[in-house]
Amino acid sequence: MTTTPLFVKLRVLILFLASGRLAVMLLPVVITVMAIYLFIPQVGQSDPAWVERWVEQKGLVGQLFHRLWLTNLRHSWLFFYTPYGLLFVNLVFCMIKRFPVLIRQSRFPKGVPRVPATSFTLAQEPPVVGDIVRLLSRKGYRSLGGDSCLYGLRGRFSLVGSWIFHVSFLILMVSGFFLMTSPENFRGKLALGEGEPFDLHATSFLSAEVRPSPDLPPLQFWIETIEFVTDDVDLHRFESTLVSPEGTRATVGINRPYRSPPYQVLAEGFGYMPGWIIKDMRGRVVSSGWVKLVPFPLEVEDLFSLGVRVGGLVRVTFYPDYEEIDGEERNRSYEALNPKFKTRIEIDGISVFEGLLEPGQEVSIDNGRLHFFFLPEIRKYTILDIIEEEDYGTPFACFGGMILGLVFRYARIRKEIWVQISENSVQIAGRSEILPALFQEELEAFAGDVAKLSPRLDNGKSLGSGKKIQSRKEEGVT
Repeated sequence: MTTTPLFVKLRVLILFLASGRLAVMLLPVVITVMAIYLFIPQVGQSDPAWVERWVEQKGLVGQLFHRLWLTNLRHSWLFFYTPYGLLFVNLVFCMIKRFPVLIRQSRFPKGVPRVPATSFTLAQEPPVVGDIVRLLSRKGYRSLGGDSCLYGLRGRFSLVGSWIFHVSFLILMVSGFFLMTSPENFRGKLALGEGEPFDLHATSFLSAEVRPSPDLPPLQFWIETIEFVTDDVDLHRFESTLVSPEGTRATVGINRPYRSPPYQVLAEGFGYMPGWIIKDMRGRVVSSGWVKLVPFPLEVEDLFSLGVRVGGLVRVTFYPDYEEIDGEERNRSYEALNPKFKTRIEIDGISVFEGLLEPGQEVSIDNGRLHFFFLPEIRKYTILDIIEEEDYGTPFACFGGMILGLVFRYARIRKEIWVQISENSVQIAGRSEILPALFQEELEAFAGDVAKLSPRLDNGKSLGSGKKIQSRKEEGVT
């Protein structure tokens, strides 16, 4: 029983990995996986609750995607690592296999190469060789040869463009791999009111999928103003002015993020932030604070504590523009034109006040020992998302390299022309690596230009539109 030598098996494996068919099979798979990664919520890149909602909303399709790990591609060996790795190895082996061809075609030949079988024959007196050389030069060809045979070559470095494209694509794959498999970036959510400062390493977040590491660059600013214009249904405009420690101002709003590399600040929500004070019988402040009420939409009951010293709770529904029609309380608009607080104060589980309060209106609680009121000033606050952005500089540079490679590859396609001169005729042949039919027309035009270089045909008639061009098949000659 004979066994196949190991080197034969390795050769077959290498030829398979370097085959174009493998690339054709893998490319659609990888492109589909990238599209899924971009357009379907992914674990580690999106809010986990968002991923769960997406799976529930899509029903059976969502469950199928989830079970196949298509919502967690960064940990999927079947759909990510295997096709991605095979495509990378395939491109590397293909480039290694084609490297000798690149070197060979980029060198200018030392002698006239073999003439192709297809050629044109012009029945005419041969023109001066120098005229043909100048004609080739005007058309962008570099020529060599002697009195009987000339060779012109154009676009000998066109394959370099193909290599630029493939090298850029390989770097793009490597950078994309690290972007997809890198540790989760920081993403935090917080609520900031007018006048409040923010420090990435000191401010408490409402939620954060990944806590900011000490190695992250600093991010500091404070909210100068918050402006929004709404009616009773829709939001028309919402903008917050951020001020950096250096005094630089930036605006963040709906669909208007603020970028401070490597961070992006997004506005997600907004609302009102009234202040409150509790004083004792002598007018001393016992407890105070600012409370960020439930963000829009309004008319929802909120709850906040009166502090440890008082030990009470306040249940409040805020009406920025209060009106009452036929016993029904509602907002005329979301602008703070007639603010009212529907308030219920509880101390030790017992309701001590329930009613409608205006800003600055005091109410006695705890048997008259304490006085509670909302401040006349009602501030606004905004809910911000702080996201550490990915570095997409390398992928964009790779896309630019791929475009440059395609332009370099097809701007000057490799073309070759042979001109053989005899006593009574001129034989012209040519070859182009792509678009041979189009090059055939170009070669016929070149043959016509060569015919014009001779003042007379062999029958003595002047050369013009009646020039005789014959196409024939001939055996190749060296």
